[in-house]
Amino acid sequence: LVGEALAGAPSLAVADARIRRAAALTDAAESALLPQLSAGFDSTLQRFSEHGMVSPTYAGKIRTNNRLALDAGIELDLWGKYRRALDGATASHALAALEAVAARNALSASVVRAYLEFDRLHAQQRLVDRQIALRQDAERLQGIRVRIGLEAEIDRNLQQQSLAQLRVEVGQRLVE
Repeated sequence: LVGEALAGAPSLAVADARIRRAAALTDAAESALLPQLSAGFDSTLQRFSEHGMVSPTYAGKIRTNNRLALDAGIELDLWGKYRRALDGATASHALAALEAVAARNALSASVVRAYLEFDRLHAQQRLVDRQIALRQDAERLQGIRVRIGLEAEIDRNLQQQSLAQLRVEVGQRLVE
């Protein structure tokens, strides 16, 4: 029951999304401390005019210009700017994870509390049903004892009132 509640809870899906977002921000902050490497390629196809201010060797010809670039760099964190950003992102990630755990625990506790309350009410109803059955049996037996002269009618009336009172109390509990 708890597993089903956890699987279908939209608030937990939001908490998991916050964890993923915080993890991505942590990764981004950590990458600022690492060396950077980038590569690029550019290719341009160009046709030179036959008439104009173009060298005769290029006039009317088609040429391809290719450029391959490889860039490397590292950001020196002399004042700790990137380290503090990483520490903040790591703390946010840990907070998001703890909030998700707290949300799971709260939902689990709520489901367990509701189940225990249901079980208590169900057990209480079984006891009341058993008590009514016992009082009905006692009233039936007193009726027999009254008919054969072993008890007075007043005793049977008291038993009937006790049974009626119990039924009224059960009816009031059902309304609540």
